[in-house]
Amino acid sequence: MAYFIERNKLRSEYSGYEEASQSLRERLFAVVDRYSSSGSIGIGQEDFWVHGPTYKHKLKVNLNNSDYGELIINGNYAELFQTIEIFFSLVKELTFDRRVKIRRELSDSFTFSGSVYEFTQEGEVRLKIDEGLANSLKETEEIFCEEKLRNNFFATVGDFLSRKIKAKRLVNDLWIVFEEFIKAITKERSTEKAMNTLVEKKLLNKIQLETAKKLYGYRSDALGVVHAGNTEEPTEKDALWFLESLSSLIKLIERNRNK
Repeated sequence: MAYFIERNKLRSEYSGYEEASQSLRERLFAVVDRYSSSGSIGIGQEDFWVHGPTYKHKLKVNLNNSDYGELIINGNYAELFQTIEIFFSLVKELTFDRRVKIRRELSDSFTFSGSVYEFTQEGEVRLKIDEGLANSLKETEEIFCEEKLRNNFFATVGDFLSRKIKAKRLVNDLWIVFEEFIKAITKERSTEKAMNTLVEKKLLNKIQLETAKKLYGYRSDALGVVHAGNTEEPTEKDALWFLESLSSLIKLIERNRNK
């Protein structure tokens, strides 16, 4: 059921990239604290509550801190999100109705806080993308004829959105996929020759080629991607820009191939 604020789209909260707002933290703490036992659980109630001592033990092993309150309220965004994922790994042992209820409350916490992240059915905190970008990525994935390229693209994007790899890794690995793609369609062995052939075959014009070169320059120069460069290490927001830009180039090349 949608309540008044949601029905009338009056909520204006925001929690951005690589951060967690205070309102998001407080909502998540309320959910975790509500469904975690402080000690032993009564007979017949085991399937309704997360066993507190077990939860604290898993936190200590994974994050070297057993205090979920401290991690949720004061931890950095990565510690917070992992604390929530560990919590839900224990929720999966509860009854179906209980799991559904808790997952919905965790999901609502992200939504109501205006977070750029979302809580998935699988119990993962993922970077949220809009429908337009999702469709664009699907189209890009389907362009790759070689299974290896398609799998590498899908795995790289999926790992980034689920926060298994950092933004700098996405930038590096996506460029490698792009290099292999243009070398495959131009039959050239080097990236430089492949880029020039794209223009010769009218798959890109000179201005569009400069865009590709600038993306390559960004990948090479960004701190931590290939070597220490002059720009700051990519953030998740930067990585999304790189992903959208490279996907657009790949789709443009494919459209020109099919003319």
